[in-house]
Amino acid sequence: MKNARVYINSVSANNWGIIFSSEALTALMTPAGKKEYIKNESPIMDGEEILSVDEYTPKTAARDVQLMIGMKARSLGQFLINYRSFVNELEKGKLDLTVEVWEGGD
Repeated sequence: MKNARVYINSVSANNWGIIFSSEALTALMTPAGKKEYIKNESPIMDGEEILSVDEYTPKTAARDVQLMIGMKARSLGQFLINYRSFVNELEKGKLDLTVEVWEGGD
């Protein structure tokens, strides 16, 4: 996708030569589902009680996203430098992905 920029921990993915496919960007931009409503099946009541939307706003569910990415470089040496730098970023333990998308040409 030409009309998108990806930032990893506030650093442009381009700094490492990282390339995201359209499928990877679509996966990132697809919203997670919602958790189910809270239900109470009390033995002292008939049926079950479900908290209504007025009482409870459903929260976002967890999800797993697998991203296939590529890395480009002008030489093997540059690739290895970029790769090590990218791995060091991932080893920090926190991954904050930001995707900017816009209409039109570059």
